[in-house]
Amino acid sequence: MGLGSCAVFYFNEKIMRVSRTESVSVTFPAANRKVNFPDNNNIKGQKITGLIVRLQSETAFDFNNNPVASDANIRNTYLTLTDINNNQVISYLPLSNLIPSLNNGRQFEFEGLYIDLPKCFIYLSGTGTIPAGDVIVFTFIYELAGNTKLLEDQIRIQKQIQSNTTKC
Repeated sequence: MGLGSCAVFYFNEKIMRVSRTESVSVTFPAANRKVNFPDNNNIKGQKITGLIVRLQSETAFDFNNNPVASDANIRNTYLTLTDINNNQVISYLPLSNLIPSLNNGRQFEFEGLYIDLPKCFIYLSGTGTIPAGDVIVFTFIYELAGNTKLLEDQIRIQKQIQSNTTKC
């Protein structure tokens, strides 16, 4: 369900964190106002650090060639994210908060969330309807948990070796 990925490198206190992206399309079936996210193995277990929503005026079709929902419908839709402990860490956040073009180019960032994607959902408010088969495209920004952990372990071992070295 995702679009490959893009790597961005950050250097902080000698720990290299690798950020990647994964796009996920949420498809609206007929007559549903609440739709859960599909599961995605690339995001599962990863530390989510940011989230972007794409408008139809920015991209008319998703990566599977499905039509993107209208800008008006996207603006009337809300997001709820559930973490791996089954807590709703974000509840009914307007998707308009996640659209960089509506927020001076800024993306929505987190300190780091571990979400259970199939328990997360979007909800369409008001009287509007999203045609069956239309999608909303979300791009998740995440850190590679495995790589970050490996680098942190390497730095910890290096510091232990340095502290055990006899100083003259």
